[in-house]
Amino acid sequence: APRLPRPRPPYPTPAGWVRRGAGDSILPEFEVFYIYPTLFQNKLRPVMDHRFDRIRTKASDYIRLTFGLLTDPVHPLKLYAPFVRQADYSTVLETDFAGDLGETLFRYGIEDTKTAFLYFLERFHTPGMPYILIGHSQGASDLYELLRSTPEITPESGSYSAPQNGHTS
Repeated sequence: APRLPRPRPPYPTPAGWVRRGAGDSILPEFEVFYIYPTLFQNKLRPVMDHRFDRIRTKASDYIRLTFGLLTDPVHPLKLYAPFVRQADYSTVLETDFAGDLGETLFRYGIEDTKTAFLYFLERFHTPGMPYILIGHSQGASDLYELLRSTPEITPESGSYSAPQNGHTS
């Protein structure tokens, strides 16, 4: 039987992030919040565990290769990439894919994406600076669900506005 998912990555600490903007640029033109694609396959542990060195290295290498060409002094980039508990896609296809998205193994990555994004906005984002949301494969699905479930993020404002009741959920 598959093992239960591990705890959510600790976003208040560096261990919760593949990249936290540090060292990318002193004067960035914009900030990037990035969710990576599925980086593993494991039917016994169908939800990624960020604490494994192999996963941490793979995510770091993938992001370095993906964004390395985009970071230069002319076009500075401040990149934030949290670890998220991605689902093993082959397990999802075999078991949950036809079900309600909220009830599948995908929900862990979606929940982590939202938690990490709100943490990014509260702790790292420079007010008034543009930010870009980028996701690849399962990461794009996670960001789609973030946008769908967070009406405070609007294309018109291009930013996040805290709910009037003070809760960010």
